[in-house]
Amino acid sequence: MTIKETRLYVFNRAGWRCAVCGKKIDWNTGQLAHRIPKTKDNIKQYGLSVIDHPFNVRATCSLRCNAAVLIGNSSIEKQQLIEVIERTLSKKACLENRTNTTL
Repeated sequence: MTIKETRLYVFNRAGWRCAVCGKKIDWNTGQLAHRIPKTKDNIKQYGLSVIDHPFNVRATCSLRCNAAVLIGNSSIEKQQLIEVIERTLSKKACLENRTNTTL
């Protein structure tokens, strides 16, 4: 998914409202907020496919709301989110392999 596709998907999923305060957003005012931060360490540990996955991103209206969606580094919620994303990516890879072998 490109950044524009991810942005459109996340904004649509949020109903074009901030995930934290509910304020209406548009293409210009909305921000994508990573729940697991997009840091060098996190990219190295989990990969961009996890960090930039739509499940790890929320629509927000401001830096204050952006900061409110962060998950703590040692939280159970973080591990659960990573597991869900990895399962989703694994299923997608299996489906792509099946499609490629039947062609």
